[in-house]
Order: sequence, then structure tokens, then C-alpha cells
Amino acid sequence: VMVDLLWVLSVHKNLGKYIMLIVGLHPVFITLYYLEKKGYNPLILGGPTAFKYFVLVGMAAFAIFIVVVATSILWRQKFARRTWFGFHITAYIALPMVFVHSFPIGGTIAEPPARYFWIALAIFVGVLFVFRVMCRLGFMQKKYMVTAVTKVGPQVTRIDAAPLGRKIVPGVG
Repeated sequence: VMVDLLWVLSVHKNLGKYIMLIVGLHPVFITLYYLEKKGYNPLILGGPTAFKYFVLVGMAAFAIFIVVVATSILWRQKFARRTWFGFHITAYIALPMVFVHSFPIGGTIAEPPARYFWIALAIFVGVLFVFRVMCRLGFMQKKYMVTAVTKVGPQVTRIDAAPLGRKIVPGVG
């Protein structure tokens, strides 16, 4: 039985939109906080030297996310799929940058339970990252050989395939 996974794509698109809205508000609110509490603007790289470098890492991650969102929403149809995917996959670079940016300077995650949540989130993202990379490299994929292609209607084609290697048994992982 084939499972329709189009809902996953819908969730992915909505998460991208709404998370970018929240991420986009982060520099605004954090800048207001630093201006009021510390007297400097982190967006113009004010503050202690080490702090500036971690802010710069956050800015670079934010810029990468902007490129991913822009190429996905605004220019998706103008790029070949491979080119678009190349832009989209750069999010894999930005995610670790977010954690590098946030752990040393994130005052809101310095204390438990927020710190524990952020550590758990970093581990979860790391596991997903490794899993996704392994899938892209071909691990955990079943291979098939096409045995027949039959046109059954004007816009319907049936493709029969046989597993290569281990046989698939329904209901068994």
C-alpha cells in the first residue's frame, strides 16, 4: 500500500513560512533589547569583540535562510530544479550556524529549562541532519528494477518493479 506523503510537503512549506516570520522578528526584538539594556546595537556589530563574531555568524545564517526562502517562494519557477535545490540545501549550512550563534550569546537560553530545550533541539536537528544526509547518499534506500511499463490510459502509466536484493515483506520493517 502506497502512503500519500503530500501532507509532508505542505507541512514543510508552512513551517518554512511561519518560522521565517518568527526568525525575521528576532533581530528586531533583540536589537531593541540590547539598545535598552546594554546601550549598543548588535546589528551594527556593537558590543564586546567575541559577541560581534557570534552576531556575525547569526547574520550569515539569517542571510542564507533569506536566500532559501526567496528562491523557494519568489523564484522557484525561474530556476531548474537542480539549481533551486542547490540553493535550498544551503539551509544545512545555516542550521549549525544558528546553534553556534545562540549558545555563547543567547541570554534567554542561558538558564534551565530553556537551555535544556535548546540542547535537545540541537541534538534533534543534528540527528535529522545526519539522517537526511545519509538518505541523500543512498543509505536506507531500497533499490528496484523496472520490469514493465504499461500505458493504461491517456495520462496514466503503470510501472511494475521488482526489488533488487532483499525481498520486501508487507508489514515488516
